This record gives sequence, C-alpha cells and structure tokens, in this order.
Amino acid sequence: MYAQKHSFIQTVYVSTDDAEIKKVALDFGAKVIDGPPHLSGDFEPNVSAFRNIIESIDDDIENVILLQAINPLRPENLVAEAFKLYLKNDLYSLFTVSRNNQKLGKIVNQKFVSINYTSGQRSQDLELNCLE
Repeated sequence: MYAQKHSFIQTVYVSTDDAEIKKVALDFGAKVIDGPPHLSGDFEPNVSAFRNIIESIDDDIENVILLQAINPLRPENLVAEAFKLYLKNDLYSLFTVSRNNQKLGKIVNQKFVSINYTSGQRSQDLELNCLE
C-alpha cells in the first residue's frame, strides 16, 4: 500500500461502505471506518466523508494526509516531498495538483486560485468547451 511505504505515516484509515474494499483494506493492515451510505456517491463532496473520518477517529492526530482513491497514480516520492515542505514552512495545509485541461487556476502568493470553477466542483460538471 502506497501510504505504508512512508515511515511518517503511522496509521492508515480507509473509509468505505463496500464490503470488498473493507476486506482488502483490513488485509493490508488499515483501520476501516464504515462510511454511511449517504456520504458515498457521485454528488457528495469529499469534505463530507473527510469530516466523518476525522470525527470517527478517537486517537490524537497531529497531521492528516488525504490520499484519494480517485488519484491512484502518484509519483513514488510525492507525499514525502510534500510533507517535508509542509513541515519546513510550518504550513496550515498543503495540497498537490496535477495538470487538468478543464480546471484552470494559478498560484498567487503560494496559494492556488481557481479561474474557471468553484472549489469542490466536479470535473465532469464543467463545460467541455471551457477553453474556447
């Protein structure tokens, strides 16, 4: 599992309402949080599921790294480099982005600012001709 390759990640949590995903996660040593069905689906924002996860964890947590299943192809060193940057600069939060020809934005004062969409808007809901 990608997360387990990093020594600074102490515990891996997986949130799901799917029995097969739960079994695989447990087989790999993750702790599973049963996600309520109303938080799954194409139209529920990730922040709702994320809030449920944080509220379900009893342990004291200093930092959280969210690795979304919809982004499975990450460079081997991406999380380690991002976490070092996060610690070095004493940041409140940090996220990585990848090139997307539909969602446009720019970096202003070391912060990402969207140009043609609102935060949380799904890529599949954007106009296909947004670049024309």
